[in-house]
Amino acid sequence: MVEVYVPTIAACFMNPDVLLRRNVLLMLTQLILQGYIKWKDSLLHYFLHLVVDDDAELAHLARHVLSGPLLQKTPHLFTTKFVETIFVLNNVILPSVSAVGLVMSDAEVHALSFCGADLFPNRWKIYHFMLNTMSDFQKVDVTGKLTRGILEEVSEQKLPLHDNAKDIQDNSVERVVQDTLLVLSSSEIKLTHGGAGDDDDELEPSSMKEATRKLASKLSKKNLMVNVIPVVIGVKHQLEAKRSPVMRYLLHYIQDLMTSFKEEVMDVLNTDPQLAKEIAFDLKQYKAMKLAKSRPSLGGGPAVLPGASIVPLGVTSTPLLKKHMTPLTRILRERRASFNDYSDGTLFSVLSWMSESSDCRRRGDENAGLLSDVQAENLAHRAYPHRPAGGVRSRGG
Repeated sequence: MVEVYVPTIAACFMNPDVLLRRNVLLMLTQLILQGYIKWKDSLLHYFLHLVVDDDAELAHLARHVLSGPLLQKTPHLFTTKFVETIFVLNNVILPSVSAVGLVMSDAEVHALSFCGADLFPNRWKIYHFMLNTMSDFQKVDVTGKLTRGILEEVSEQKLPLHDNAKDIQDNSVERVVQDTLLVLSSSEIKLTHGGAGDDDDELEPSSMKEATRKLASKLSKKNLMVNVIPVVIGVKHQLEAKRSPVMRYLLHYIQDLMTSFKEEVMDVLNTDPQLAKEIAFDLKQYKAMKLAKSRPSLGGGPAVLPGASIVPLGVTSTPLLKKHMTPLTRILRERRASFNDYSDGTLFSVLSWMSESSDCRRRGDENAGLLSDVQAENLAHRAYPHRPAGGVRSRGG
């Protein structure tokens, strides 16, 4: 009987009165914990809206009840709703995503959304909050859900992309894909081997924790090779066909994969040297774009790329300039001080050698394109510094 009034009560989260929002939060939390109401339809999104509430104390309280008692009662709440959350926050409703479980009116989604580049920080805080509560296994699960529920839908053209970049709006599918790729390349979704989602591990023996961590890592790598990389390649073809600006976000994710899963990605690309050559070229272009954004052009002015906000060297980033940054530009600026990019030179050397060796074999030259023992060892050590010496030998040895 109570659930009939839940949508009306939850709508009070949007009321300007802070005291009312706080009381509704506490009341609904108690009703959920006591089993009177369940997480249906849009209720979770109202709670998540309070995570970034303008009132700092209320936002802290919302985080506390969500990550504490409510998550203990429903441990997989965030993993099952993560894909849906990306659509809601970007104000995107499509008939083709009904399988996601999005049962909300257009007006309701619009009220709960934080769409557009200006409100990206709010979306990013919500994504981070959800991911920081997850265990390693849940992060692997979310990676699979994002791949199947969004990226695979794009690669199979079930989620339509715009043919003209000028037609892309704040609530277009492209924005959902952008957020998805940024989440997949974020540090929060990587296996932590501990943290907020693994508090229960303190009760387990160290041997059990180590076995659990190894299993999660193994599942993550298998999921990457079997499910993620093939889908990413399919998305790459779709974005290239549309000449979509989302390609920058995909290259950002591919570069992150090269950093986190060097051996697994190289093993997959080793079966298709032509694809390896294409990716090497694309990453070179992407690196050049990032360099152009971080320093003045040869003509003396700042190099401006389509859809990006550039701050010239020597000019302090003002709140107005920062407000209109694209999500990717914002992420790159935040990570620049602490993030050490994977050595592009090493990556390009490996990819180029793979493609050149394949070309030589097709020409019938068995000796051309081969590396000496010393060259092979040096290249392997640069690409895989943790691999023991002597692990790579040329065919001539």
